[in-house]
Amino acid sequence: RRGQHEVMVPCATWTPGNELLSCGDDGTIVKWGVDGSVVSKSKIDSSVTSIAWMPSVGRGQTDVFAICCTDGTLRLIAGSTLREERKVQAHHGAAIQVGWNLDGSAMYSGGEDGEIKVWSKTANLRNTPVRSQHAVYAFAAGPTGEELCYASELRLYVISVG
Repeated sequence: RRGQHEVMVPCATWTPGNELLSCGDDGTIVKWGVDGSVVSKSKIDSSVTSIAWMPSVGRGQTDVFAICCTDGTLRLIAGSTLREERKVQAHHGAAIQVGWNLDGSAMYSGGEDGEIKVWSKTANLRNTPVRSQHAVYAFAAGPTGEELCYASELRLYVISVG
């Protein structure tokens, strides 16, 4: 749909309520209805690089998503209002990816600084299991929540995070 983002859109995700969230390089976050209409719109002060909705395994529908940004921050956003609830300085350089473990009890961030950090669901730092000399470009949580695979330089690594 044209007109809501005026720059590149590097990430998007579906909400549990079947709405779509898209984030532009200009910091614009748009929530779309299933009919393509704009439900709400918000703006933050940095470019968003990654977005991930908090899983709701064993709980009612969650209303929180996480984003990471080029200014190195990790942010928690209320899905219903698009209001920023928490902002932490997560990485030196850009934070490249954010993601949750399968049950939503922890989230991970990876950045240009070569670090992967483990956070509580309220964005309190738990630990930093990876300190690499090269940027972390992508990661994926394992099916048990005990492993994390990440990409750095030309290699994939699997580490224990449990």
